[in-house]
Amino acid sequence: MKAEGIAIIVSMAALGVAAWAAKYNKVSARAAEQASIESRRSADAAAQVAAVEHEREHDRLRPTLADLTTTFFRGFGDEGMTYLLMRFTAPRSYRITAEAAGGGERWALELPEVARAGETLTIVVEQPFDPGPVHAREIDIMFSPPRPADGGEPWSCPCDRPAGAAHWRLMVTPPLRVDA
Repeated sequence: MKAEGIAIIVSMAALGVAAWAAKYNKVSARAAEQASIESRRSADAAAQVAAVEHEREHDRLRPTLADLTTTFFRGFGDEGMTYLLMRFTAPRSYRITAEAAGGGERWALELPEVARAGETLTIVVEQPFDPGPVHAREIDIMFSPPRPADGGEPWSCPCDRPAGAAHWRLMVTPPLRVDA
């Protein structure tokens, strides 16, 4: 009988330990699940912060009117034809395209694919052009980071916009008249 009593006591103790272990295993499982949820939330928050930082850097690389040195003037070409010309200097190298608009029309402007940092580009905005009112009311310049093969100052934008696609647009308003 003594052995049976000890066996019962040991069995009861084992049952108690098993119950205690089951309770704390359940608590541990809940804690692990909660930690997993918090880990996902933390990863999502980190991704959001990274996206905000990439956009902030993207905006920092955006050319502004204050960055560009622009001048409009009348130039002369072959056979005495006159042109409205725009000169601008970019603060860093960019791939560029541009078009002008005015009088319900849009037209592409001819310019090199890359504006290199510090180099002055001269762009024909209107031809022929006689002194007086300017036909173009806006010039839309589209900028993107240079490609490695472009030469010049190497840099890149951390955003996820496709390479070669316009990253930034800058609207330049020409003067209403150019007489010189």
